[in-house]
Amino acid sequence: ESACLQCDPGQFQNSLGSNSSCVLCGVGRYQTDFGASRCTLCTPGQYQDVLGSSSFCIGCPKGQFRQEFGKSNCTLCDPGQYQDQIGNSESCLACSTGLFQTQYGQANCSNCAPG
Repeated sequence: ESACLQCDPGQFQNSLGSNSSCVLCGVGRYQTDFGASRCTLCTPGQYQDVLGSSSFCIGCPKGQFRQEFGKSNCTLCDPGQYQDQIGNSESCLACSTGLFQTQYGQANCSNCAPG
């Protein structure tokens, strides 16, 4: 060959002197650059559900969280918990005294009725 080919964004090749094909970044990872030797893991609070993604990871929506690196989805908050942030959510928060939540995946808690 007269030239080495660079992998496109969303792909990588980590073998020196290799003539094998580029490999797609797995879910939970991304690569925005050409010629990469690895893909970047999504950080906690984010996810990437597309194989071969050239886009940055997506922040978990309100009512969801993700504690681990490199995941393809987020987890719904349990009843009695909430998460009102987007993308920075590594856990859910418990409803305070006088508040409640009976549903999964909520962004806030409701006031308890008097009595």
